[in-house]
Parts: sequence; structure tokens; C-alpha cells
Amino acid sequence: MKQKNVCKIIDGEVWYNESTYARMYGRERQDVFKAVKNGSLRSIRHRGKVYVTGSPLAGWVKVMDVEPPKPRKSVVKKNLTTQPDILSAPVPKPRKHRRPPDLNAEKARKMAADAKLSELKLEKQRGDLASSYCNMIFDCFVRAFSPFKLRLIELKLTKEQTKQLEKLVDTALADMRLFIDKELESNGEDETQDEEDEAEE
Repeated sequence: MKQKNVCKIIDGEVWYNESTYARMYGRERQDVFKAVKNGSLRSIRHRGKVYVTGSPLAGWVKVMDVEPPKPRKSVVKKNLTTQPDILSAPVPKPRKHRRPPDLNAEKARKMAADAKLSELKLEKQRGDLASSYCNMIFDCFVRAFSPFKLRLIELKLTKEQTKQLEKLVDTALADMRLFIDKELESNGEDETQDEEDEAEE
């Protein structure tokens, strides 16, 4: 069983207590005490105990060895070895912050959509109004032309001439209907093109 405090390592040098040093050289503790007292041996006081070191006196022969204690590991080194490896640790992914909606931009988009819808409704209303107006003109023309057609029939034309006259009248009315439809379509395309040109400007 090892005895405590038989030797110490102080400032990198091994120091032995008086009893251990005496046993190492086959001497009495009193001999070591006298050598320390007259300055023949180097001594140091550590935590209330006297420790000696250095070469023995003349005639002192070493008869035993005392294994010096192993120096304790540095506390700093121990802490470094027990700390986790920061470089090998997984890097946490940054949290994505949702950008708050831009209320002004959202309001502007809604206003633009509402304006476009209103414009389409207004364009349809204009088209319906123009179509209704042209249909009214066409109906008025047909009613106004009917007496003229009857007067032509009263001219006592032959059956063949009457059929030919009715065919001509029906063709004229159909051509007028087609002309009105084309004019309405053309006017609608012109208005759309004008609006696109104004938007580009």
C-alpha cells in the first residue's frame, strides 16, 4: 500500500519527505533532519510538511527507489478533450422568416383588377347598346319598306316578276343586316385598339 505524500513534484523537480529520503539511503530520519538543519540538503516546506531533494551526502548509498507520482493532466487540456467538436457538429439551418404581406401592393392589385373588370363590363354594355340601336334602325327600315313593297306588288306584275322582286328585296335586307353586323364588329375592334394604344403611351 502506497503512503501518501512520500514525494511531490514541485516546479518540475521531485521532492521527498524526510522519512522517505532516509529509507532510500538506509539512514535514520534524524540524519536527514540534521542534514537539512545544517544546510547539507536542499529542503522546501509545502503545506506544512518538509520535503528534501538533491544529491545525498558523502557515504550515503542509495538502497531503494521510490517511484515519483505522475503529474496530473492539465485541467485546461482535460477541458479541451471533453468539449464537443464544434466543427463536426451539424450546423443548424436558419429559420425562414415569412415576409409580411405588403398591404399597399395588395390593395393596388385589387384596385387594378376591379378597374379592369369595370372596363370589360362597360365595353360589353357599349356593344349591347350599339347592337340594340342598329337592330332598332333595321326594324324601322323593314316596317317603312313594307308599304313600298306592297305598292310594287300592286303593279300587277307577273308571277315570275313578283317572285324576282321579293327575292331582290330579301337580298337587300340581308345585305343591310350583314353590313350593320360588320360595322358593329369593326367599331368594337377600333375601340379596343385605341385603348391598347393609350395604355402603351
